[in-house]
This record gives sequence, C-alpha cells and structure tokens, in this order.
Amino acid sequence: MVTRARLTRFFFQNAKGDCSKALNGIAARRPYEYKKMSKASKRVTRAYGGSVCAPCVRSRIVRAFLEEEKKAVKSVLQAKKKSG
Repeated sequence: MVTRARLTRFFFQNAKGDCSKALNGIAARRPYEYKKMSKASKRVTRAYGGSVCAPCVRSRIVRAFLEEEKKAVKSVLQAKKKSG
C-alpha cells in the first residue's frame, strides 16, 4: 500500500497477511530507509510480528483451536458409540 505524504514523496506501508491492511506499529518508510532500520523497528513483538496484522493472527489462532476441538469431540463421540 502506498501512502502519499507531502506532495512528491511516496511512503510504502507494509500490507501483508489475509486482509491486506496496513500493519500497525511499523513505520512507513521508503525501501532504502528500511535497510538502515534495525530489525526490532521493522517488526512487532508477537507471533507473525512483521507480516500479519493482529486480527488475522487472532483468527488463525481461533481457527486452529476450533479444529483441534472438533477432532477431540469426534474422537469422544466415536468412543461413546463403540462402548454404548
């Protein structure tokens, strides 16, 4: 995603992940300025920090949890069906 600042300079805002929205907490800079920045200032301290926004991470975690719960319920129902 390109955001316009002032009249002639364009800054690139990182837009990655499932929703393609700009990532909060990451500075919008020119590509040559990203080379000079430290790794910590290009990322956010959480899972998938510099590549996926927080709501997308939350939805991935919830989706994975629900799939595991679905497997657990399925195995319990099969065991109940065999015994009863």
